[in-house]
Amino acid sequence: MKENIDTSTATGKLMLKMISAIKILNVKICLRDNVKHKGRKEVSIPDFGKHYQRYMKREVSKTQLAKELGLSRPTLDKLIKEHIAVC
Repeated sequence: MKENIDTSTATGKLMLKMISAIKILNVKICLRDNVKHKGRKEVSIPDFGKHYQRYMKREVSKTQLAKELGLSRPTLDKLIKEHIAVC
């Protein structure tokens, strides 16, 4: 929290209690709805091996392949690294 709240005054104490109540309510709602932060969705490309072989045969560049698959270059690099590790 960035604001300075003077808790020696009645207004400051009320403000602190209101902020706490809102936070508790938010936590209860999240628990009730079973909301969890799941992070980024995993990227999965069917038949990635075929795309990788095209890249290795220099039929397409990394940039072209990333565009075809709808990925960023760093994501494509990650998939290539994972594919190499599995093979």
